[in-house]
Amino acid sequence: AHINGIREANPDLNFTIGAVPAADDYDGKRGIAGASWGLGIAENSEHKAEAWKLIQFLLSTDIRIMSSDATIALTEVRRGLIAGGGSLTRLARQVPWAHAMELVLVGEPITAEHALSIGLVNRVVPPDQVLPVSQEFARRISLGAPVALLKSKEAIVRGSGRPLEEGRERIYHPPRHPQWDGSWYLVAYSIPEARRALRDRLRAKLLWLGCGPLTNGLWITPHDPRAEVTEIARQLRVTRHIEVFRAEHLGFSSTAELVAQCWDLPAINRRYRQFRDRWAAQLAHCRQCRQAGAEAVRGRSSRPCTSPEDCFVRRFELVHEYRAFPAIDPFLPAALLPEDWLGDAAAEVFETYRTVLAEPAEEFVQQVCAAGDDEAALAG
Repeated sequence: AHINGIREANPDLNFTIGAVPAADDYDGKRGIAGASWGLGIAENSEHKAEAWKLIQFLLSTDIRIMSSDATIALTEVRRGLIAGGGSLTRLARQVPWAHAMELVLVGEPITAEHALSIGLVNRVVPPDQVLPVSQEFARRISLGAPVALLKSKEAIVRGSGRPLEEGRERIYHPPRHPQWDGSWYLVAYSIPEARRALRDRLRAKLLWLGCGPLTNGLWITPHDPRAEVTEIARQLRVTRHIEVFRAEHLGFSSTAELVAQCWDLPAINRRYRQFRDRWAAQLAHCRQCRQAGAEAVRGRSSRPCTSPEDCFVRRFELVHEYRAFPAIDPFLPAALLPEDWLGDAAAEVFETYRTVLAEPAEEFVQQVCAAGDDEAALAG
């Protein structure tokens, strides 16, 4: 049961194995990262200091193998930034609070042994054993019954409040500019200070739903959140602490002022602009070399001029950067958005370029899998 065999036998199985490569690999050599069905290859060709990208990726994987001479970090605070891509939310769920705070607030790299001691990775191995150990994990997972594996992970994910399918839906099919009848929905809650951690979890989920804080304990949204809030209240066991209302805004702020009080749309729009400008330039290059973007829009596959390996890296970075938006964009109706809103433009760039990169990126994954199968066959 090698990697290709695992995929063919269990096409619907969704597990991820992440691996942090040796320190030298940050200079442009290959490192290992997770894929939805097994193993893939990611590349960091910029600088060793960019190890922060790897911890953000690893936090979204299930099993993690780390080279003994590697380091990982969340260094955004050192550069005046806030870690994106869901890193802060995932980290607080996966390691004890004090360790999460140290990683985020200090912003310094930690060693492989430290990462292992706080439960951030599963194994620390010599640099030349990262890929073999990852492949061995994949083989051992493949010995389980596919349905049992799938349902077991699903139970853990749902129990931990991490709805993967909902996350994918919001990334790839966001609710763009729904119709609005002018009504507002209010979510009011009162949770004691002694249960602060629970209150913080509720706030994080309300943010994910697109709600905005009007005052302490009172959040609003133009969307009907009743079904989602009901499920959240059930999961957190705070039903008796939450109420949902539907209301009409009669005064005294203008609608624009009300929106500005609850959501920082200019900041979100700046991030959309940065995303669009960065990736539109790369997409334009593909259009110029082989008009790949135009072919993708018409539903026909087309090959960019870059290598399959580079396309894999670009696709990973493209998705990794874009997936932060569902967590910060409330997806307000068009009537509530500024005239220069760039959410749609960024989404178009994302969808088109992801389509352009899909075929060569998948080709690279197949190459890696085939190489792993060949190595396993020789070893056997």
